[in-house]
Amino acid sequence: AALPVEGLLAEAEALCHGGDFAEAEKICDAVLRRDPENRGALRVLAIAANENEQYVIAEAFFSRVIRLAPEDVGGIVDLARFLGDRGRYEEAIMHLERAAAVETDNSAVQLMLGGMLAVLNRVDESLAAYGRCLEHSPEEPAALIGQAHMLRIAGRADDALASYRHCVTVSPEFGTAWWNLASMPGFDATDDDIETMQRVLSDGDTDSESKIGLYFALARAFEKRAQFDRAWAHFTGGN
Repeated sequence: AALPVEGLLAEAEALCHGGDFAEAEKICDAVLRRDPENRGALRVLAIAANENEQYVIAEAFFSRVIRLAPEDVGGIVDLARFLGDRGRYEEAIMHLERAAAVETDNSAVQLMLGGMLAVLNRVDESLAAYGRCLEHSPEEPAALIGQAHMLRIAGRADDALASYRHCVTVSPEFGTAWWNLASMPGFDATDDDIETMQRVLSDGDTDSESKIGLYFALARAFEKRAQFDRAWAHFTGGN
């Protein structure tokens, strides 16, 4: 029996991510012959074109999805992410603000908006977006660290410290947050902090970016305690 459209599109998206764009496009073309306005097929064609670095074509497909369904937040976010990846932040922000107006409690939209505003150094607006994200998802580590970076830029060191601290409390595996915390003037790692960082560092599942942050944060902690051999070993590990 023929797969239903959802199954076909899931298969096409999997083929896309596997690099088999031609096969994915064939499936989408077949779906669009039956249903010329199928947004799922248009989205997969956009993803295929984007992965294939055919950016003009990808943008046309992403834009068509939005024209067919102006209130589809998923479609708006796809286009905004695409534009952000191309460095077109102003346009991306405009679309995200529209998505935020459609779904006022969508924390993922606010998180992405906060990040793009941060890139443009629009500190107050970025802080407001991160704040709205955290109202709905108070333990979102990416929003906590993003908020902390912005607070730091705004000269609000104590608030930044508290936000980094909150981030490592909810996500102790987030090595970059530990490193940012360790680099704050006035922060001294406690024995518990050191034990937590060492435990996460020895965990086989920790990704390399987090490991780098953990190594440097531990190095800074041991340096402050005048345990220079241990500090040196961790600086070396991080490098």
